[in-house]
Amino acid sequence: MEINRLADRSFLQLTSSKTGEEFSLSAVISGALGAQGLFISHEILEPGKSSSAPHFHNGTDEVVFVTKGSVVAKEGSEELILLVGDSACFKAQSGLPHFISNQSSEVAEFVLIRSRLDQSDVVYG
Repeated sequence: MEINRLADRSFLQLTSSKTGEEFSLSAVISGALGAQGLFISHEILEPGKSSSAPHFHNGTDEVVFVTKGSVVAKEGSEELILLVGDSACFKAQSGLPHFISNQSSEVAEFVLIRSRLDQSDVVYG
């Protein structure tokens, strides 16, 4: 059994290569655990920040599970507030760009889970 403790996680600042915009702090848990078929990351989202640029996936569903604070899940024109313990699934091939944002004044955290793919299936826009 592999274990990944919070104290051992290294968080990286996610940044847009196009605009330089800073997104969430991210630690890939699945890599630290040696998981082969899953991509799992622990995301820390400062107030006023988004998790990424709007995007969708062609080949994998993406699930978010809120562990601290509150976030807004946006997909297309729909926006839903997610609180601690809530989750949302962005379906593959929806064609609807999605992302998570923190519109509160407190730091929020969530876990992102999807299938691990050999090559990126993300479409920005």
